[in-house]
Amino acid sequence: MKGIAVFQHYPGEGPGYFARFAERAHLKLHLLQGHLGETLPASIAGYAGMVVLGGPMSVNDRLPFVEHEKALICEAIALDIPVIGHCLGGQLLAEALGGMVGANPGGAEIGWHPVRAADAANPWFGDATGTELMHWHSEYFTLPEGATLLLDSAHCPHQAFSHGIHLGMQFHLEMDEAMLAHWSECVDEIAPYAEHPGVQAIEAMLAHSERKLIASNALADRVYRTWARALKL
Repeated sequence: MKGIAVFQHYPGEGPGYFARFAERAHLKLHLLQGHLGETLPASIAGYAGMVVLGGPMSVNDRLPFVEHEKALICEAIALDIPVIGHCLGGQLLAEALGGMVGANPGGAEIGWHPVRAADAANPWFGDATGTELMHWHSEYFTLPEGATLLLDSAHCPHQAFSHGIHLGMQFHLEMDEAMLAHWSECVDEIAPYAEHPGVQAIEAMLAHSERKLIASNALADRVYRTWARALKL
């Protein structure tokens, strides 16, 4: 059985809840860390799927290992190997499909914020309207040609899109307890955006977090199951 390539860009942004889902679904993950200087695969053809995680860098920084990943995303699209992108990963997927990445019109969005479903009948998220998900970004993606908008929010017009078997998200559906604990220590990263309306203080981010994680993880199970149906195992 082929494994799934998981591309990590920062120590505190690992596969999180996706790893739990994969274990239950008996999926083998191959964690790839170009940010540590690890040599990335020349081709994605040997993998069943491609998971691209978040990171503090911008797509527009044109870092060599991130550009390499984008080329692999393009190859995956051509080979019908399903790609799922989280935050930076969603931006990379959008750009690979012809979209653009730039400053979010609503400013930075950090913390738990509710999303809105563009179509409650969509097979990915269903009627996820009102579900609070974890956000940590100051940029966003435009919708690529042929993409379907799935979610938006009060602070970002494009939160999730599908393009056939591929899914791009601006939020962190992979959030789990360990990631949240790590991120709650990143006070200095929030400070420059503290006046933005979509930015929560750490105290607000941690308030009722157990309940919010349960809802986020339940939605993640649905989304990951839908995405996994197209895996080329």
